[in-house]
Amino acid sequence: MNVVFRVDSSLAMGSGHVMRCLVLAKELRARGADVHFICRDHPGNIISLIKNSFFRVTVLAQPDEVTLNVENEYASWLGVGIYVDSEQTIAAIGCEGVDWLIVDHYSIDNRWHSVLRGSTKHICVIDDLANRTHDCDILLDSNYTDLSARRYATRTPYDCNLLLGPRYALLSKSYQSISRMPRQRDGSIKNILIYFGGSDHYNMTGRCLEALSLPEFIDISIDVVIGPMNPHHELLNDFTTSRKNIRLHMGLPNLASLINTADLGIGAAGVTTWERMCLGLPSIIVTIAENQKPAAIALARDNYISYLGEHSDVTIASIREAVVQKISDQKGVVAEVARAMSIVDGCGVNRVVEFIYPTNIRNVSLEHLGERVLPRSLGLNPTVSNQPVSVTKVDLFTSNLKQSCEHLMQFHIGVLSLGYVFFSMEENGIRVQYNFDDLVISRGWDAKFLGKAVRALDQNFALIDSQNIKIKDQSIWNNYLYMCPESHELSKESGLKIAILSHPSSWLNEYIYEILKHWLDQGHEVLWVHDKLELVPGDFCFYLGCEQIVSQDILCQFKNNLVVHESDLPLGRGWSPLTWQIIQGSNSIPIILFEAAESLDAGKVYIKDVMTFTGVEVIQEIRSIQGSATINLCKQFVDEYPSLVINAKDQVGEPTFYDRRTPIDSYIDANDTVKAAFPILRVSDYERYPAFFNIDGVRFKIKIEML
Repeated sequence: MNVVFRVDSSLAMGSGHVMRCLVLAKELRARGADVHFICRDHPGNIISLIKNSFFRVTVLAQPDEVTLNVENEYASWLGVGIYVDSEQTIAAIGCEGVDWLIVDHYSIDNRWHSVLRGSTKHICVIDDLANRTHDCDILLDSNYTDLSARRYATRTPYDCNLLLGPRYALLSKSYQSISRMPRQRDGSIKNILIYFGGSDHYNMTGRCLEALSLPEFIDISIDVVIGPMNPHHELLNDFTTSRKNIRLHMGLPNLASLINTADLGIGAAGVTTWERMCLGLPSIIVTIAENQKPAAIALARDNYISYLGEHSDVTIASIREAVVQKISDQKGVVAEVARAMSIVDGCGVNRVVEFIYPTNIRNVSLEHLGERVLPRSLGLNPTVSNQPVSVTKVDLFTSNLKQSCEHLMQFHIGVLSLGYVFFSMEENGIRVQYNFDDLVISRGWDAKFLGKAVRALDQNFALIDSQNIKIKDQSIWNNYLYMCPESHELSKESGLKIAILSHPSSWLNEYIYEILKHWLDQGHEVLWVHDKLELVPGDFCFYLGCEQIVSQDILCQFKNNLVVHESDLPLGRGWSPLTWQIIQGSNSIPIILFEAAESLDAGKVYIKDVMTFTGVEVIQEIRSIQGSATINLCKQFVDEYPSLVINAKDQVGEPTFYDRRTPIDSYIDANDTVKAAFPILRVSDYERYPAFFNIDGVRFKIKIEML
């Protein structure tokens, strides 16, 4: 994968845009991407830092001293006209184009993006202004604001992936590593860290030092960090040299170690806010740009930080007062630490990379956490992206885990947690609670993860204290009762009681996880069993991949008993209708959901659909189409109940019947051509009923897969 970053730095812009792009670039390179930067040679740039990180950089010429006709305060930051810059960027990319173009520049908007569309497959924009229109596939804004997605509703394409909020903050690996075992803070303040960005044009650093030079702070150790572009470095060096409790640092690669050892941070809003919050450093924030104000105000309102105001309003006296207040409120400082760490876990860059360079589901790990305390990032899929995770909920979940017969499982890619599944044994079955990341849901992995967790629990059944639970055939599914997760605020009175009966080895079981997840989310109770004697009365029972004959006594326990059949009933009743029709050459095959009746496949029809095949699918692809169609019919019945029952139709016409298939039906004449044998090869299951042929009295079986 080829990735290009278009980003600049300067005395006016500062270094923040480049620094966050470097974090993302390093993670993409670690995944195997070829990364290339395109930057303009502005005064005070940090292009050398990009090169020192071993990235290829194309440097665009320094702009001439000309007056530009600008439309907003940031437009002049580009240094040239927007179309001039776009053409120069195209030339730097080259004729072959790239997979991703990542743009972090306040001067660039949809006009520039549209010109570059011919040179890239995808565009990702990093922004925090929400003041212009973008033509992009991903928009990343890690700000914490009340407006959230509404800020970009009319400024991005309808199908743009919006990655919004601090959970997507681009922090370097060092923060991620420390955050996994953060320092335990007691609220006392003995060490203060001051950092106002790479340039600190207004010398807020000097103002803070004056405030902290007062005699009452003589016992506090102070670390001061400035960037190489800071125009006040000589003055600050002179100021700090004569004071033993102050240490001056310049050009550090990151602040992680200093943030971790500090007890209080004073600095500018921006990406450093997330770095401090990630490591639980209580903070006093000053805004040095207008675009920083909304997030600072919102964070202060929700007690994540202390906000002093705009730089022009901050005085030595107000800085002193804020520090004294922090020192005197040890309990409040500890509470701020817990709140801050709950919304920034240091894995933002991993989340963003998953949208650009996604991991294959086969590489997702499942870990059984047992009775360990939950990680702080439990709130994976908040209803409102910028709302804090409820600490009460986390504490409750953790205390529940300490009880017996309860199991917590975590899905993750490296350090990035993708979700949790929590099982707790109850008298009438097992309660499941789950919380999946938006990333998981957007890829349709949630049902697969739920199924994988259940299978893992089943395989580790010896871990479960089952003295109060009756288990048959060593299968956890025999009395597995799913109930609505407590995390969903749905009334149980409005939910339905749904049962599913399937054969324990049916291939369709893999698809049943999807409807389990779907119905759980809707607030229904779901019982899935493999033995008809385990069924309990309810509203509906779906018989999917079921080979048992169910008596009228069992059918009477439910309002409706539903079966799915792949033929145009009453034609094609009986066994394996889909297989017989494919062998006969049909590529358009009806699929019907109907009411089970005492006579074979003779009940009222509720829903009819059609499966379409190309004629070249083999068993894996055939089952995928059949499984999806089956699940969709089941979902539709529950979603549209009771109207579908009211409008049910009787079967009309003379029935025909398919016989049960036997092994001989998979026999192939060794003298046949492959094309002649292909209909049987398509539907053969290599493990259960393989296609076979005989030569000289020796039997051979055939395995076929689509490449």
